[in-house]
Amino acid sequence: MPQLRKTLAGWLAGCTLSLGMVSLVQAQPTGWRGDGSGRFETAQPPTQWSQESENIVWKVEVGGGYSSPVLSGGRLFLTAQPSDVVCIDAESGQELWRQAAGYAAALGEQEAARIAEKQAQLEAEKKELGKQQEALRKSNPDSPELELLNERRQAIDKQRQEFEREFPPEKRGGAGNAAATIACDGKRVFALFGTGILAAFDVDGDRLWIQRLEAPQQGFGHSASPVLASGHLIVHIEQLKALDPATGEAVWSVDLPAKFGTPIVTRIAGQEVLITPSGALVVANEGKVLTEKQFGLSNNSPLVHDGVLYAHEGGEIKAFRLPATLQTPLKLELLWETSATRDQRMASAVYHDGLLYGGGRRGIMEVIDAETGNSVYRKRLDIGELFASPTLAGGYLYYGGKDGQTLVLRPGRKYDEVAINASERINATPLFAGRRMYLRADRSLYCIEAGEAGAE
Repeated sequence: MPQLRKTLAGWLAGCTLSLGMVSLVQAQPTGWRGDGSGRFETAQPPTQWSQESENIVWKVEVGGGYSSPVLSGGRLFLTAQPSDVVCIDAESGQELWRQAAGYAAALGEQEAARIAEKQAQLEAEKKELGKQQEALRKSNPDSPELELLNERRQAIDKQRQEFEREFPPEKRGGAGNAAATIACDGKRVFALFGTGILAAFDVDGDRLWIQRLEAPQQGFGHSASPVLASGHLIVHIEQLKALDPATGEAVWSVDLPAKFGTPIVTRIAGQEVLITPSGALVVANEGKVLTEKQFGLSNNSPLVHDGVLYAHEGGEIKAFRLPATLQTPLKLELLWETSATRDQRMASAVYHDGLLYGGGRRGIMEVIDAETGNSVYRKRLDIGELFASPTLAGGYLYYGGKDGQTLVLRPGRKYDEVAINASERINATPLFAGRRMYLRADRSLYCIEAGEAGAE
């Protein structure tokens, strides 16, 4: 919902800041957490807002999904359930276009109908057998037919699971089909879905190409986002693959364990290198595996700052010195290893001023000294489960919880709370540009802006 600006001068200043940031973002590939670090240091973000009015510039319904918004050329791009790519005007919140990238678009209407019909048939047969079991159990609990019905129901359920491993449903619960964040090179947007379908569109919504790569086999959908590196589009569903962004044609592929976290891109000896959550380092240009299994993350991504690689997993955190060359066999120098809160790490950590800020699924914030690995402090945040990753914007940290609250903190060695702000349930990591924050909540996208005096 639009909020009236206090003065025309303030409005124009806000536009100038926003456009300046847009130019900066457009100059390089962008995607999940901006450049992957979760740091938006030049932002002048809001620290306080209310769900419906205070500092809310606009709020639009976009549909469900865990993916974060991506900003390029004054437009926001994101995915939404069941298989939509959505473009929103960043200034007004107006939906500019929405394109489907499901089975019908990738495989044709006839094949999509066959898949949907088969899924519905197997689900209906399972439910009907369940009803028969329950009715017989009530009327004749000792009937030998109960075991036969159970065996038939299990056989149907096995068929259903096998079919869905090949063709994951477009509509599902949990993280759903739209958990991976879009990658954008300023001219094209690339969207990957839990069905294994990858699609490319130009920024005006014209589809350039679409293909079904492979079905993810981890269960619970797919959340590893595509990234752009060395002129290639990188995706990791089962195999780690590089594709030509212009055509979708394969460039290289390697067999490496797939995880829910997104690979990150860093530079070693002047070349872009991919670091996967499973602990592999791969030369992005050619797919050469330099090393693997250096660490093992499941749901989050590693982090690199000033040549040091940090890997957070439930129970432990490790820091490695990256090598100066790409000579193989490549070995990472372990700088330190420390114990951490035993919890699933859905959120990826962020670095600021010598400290690492992370958190576990159960909502415990953890701050670690990046040089020594010593614990600085831990704090239960009481904002619900942490699926969204902490983000640094301007001089503030932002933690969003599933309860629909965003906690704003001043970074440092002591817990310093600035504000707690309400919205809908939060699963996606926010994006910052100029004085604006773009927050993807349960089904809505919010644009929140700091007042004229700066962050407030």
